[in-house]
Amino acid sequence: MATQWLPSIRRFLVVHLGPDAEACDEVQQAVLIALTRDLAGFNGGSKFSTFLYRLVRNKAVDHIRGQVRHRRHNRSLEREVDPASPLVGAGDPLEALVRENTADRLLALLGTLPARDRELVHLREVEGLGEKECSVLLGQPVGTLKSRLHRIKRKLYLQMMEEGGS
Repeated sequence: MATQWLPSIRRFLVVHLGPDAEACDEVQQAVLIALTRDLAGFNGGSKFSTFLYRLVRNKAVDHIRGQVRHRRHNRSLEREVDPASPLVGAGDPLEALVRENTADRLLALLGTLPARDRELVHLREVEGLGEKECSVLLGQPVGTLKSRLHRIKRKLYLQMMEEGGS
């Protein structure tokens, strides 16, 4: 049963962890282990997808917290990274070429959203979860999520228009 959910798990992890394949692999492994351990605790009180996404989200948050703890111990290494480097910043000429494509520009704009907004857009628009399921998973009322999603979409639309998109 888990294999049919692997693409959804992976997409959800990319939303939280970015395109870091190693981190996604590590967390996906932890999810599958936890799923086999915790599946007996699933009582059917919600949809299985809600149970699964909550588990994936928790494992991703655990991973991020672990990274933060690791960074605190290695602050001197972070100071050596030059944020003005062309490999790090938006001055990369390849990025400019990619942004010419509307879908790629939208994807880039999605990447600039706060994690909680990316998560909501991903769950509703990519995974196709319903309002109630998102509400349970994210722990917010349906009305709040609807308002947030509307504001997020409007913000993305306006940003696309500012960049000359159609």
